[in-house]
Amino acid sequence: IYAPNGFTSGAQTMNNEVLEFAGYRNIGAELGITGVAQVPLERVLLAKPQYVIFDDILDNHDAQAYRAITHPSWRKIIAASRVLSIPANRWNCAGSQVLDAVEILVEAAS
Repeated sequence: IYAPNGFTSGAQTMNNEVLEFAGYRNIGAELGITGVAQVPLERVLLAKPQYVIFDDILDNHDAQAYRAITHPSWRKIIAASRVLSIPANRWNCAGSQVLDAVEILVEAAS
């Protein structure tokens, strides 16, 4: 999961619960992150993620908070991974909308 300004969700987050429920591993949690924290680009690069999940970052690339994805290393990560987009309002808070995020994840894995 990659959010604006290099933040990711680790253990003890709604995002992590949704990922695990859908059968995914969360690299943020595996890196020892609890809650939400910034993750250095180098750590993402070394983790070699199978999937990269953005919220609406792909539609807001002009905002300063999203500019990191234009870095050449991010382009390598994206080229080697499957990119998914899950709007933040689908899985940041508990509610029936979380099922939308689970559906996106399950469909991507099949």
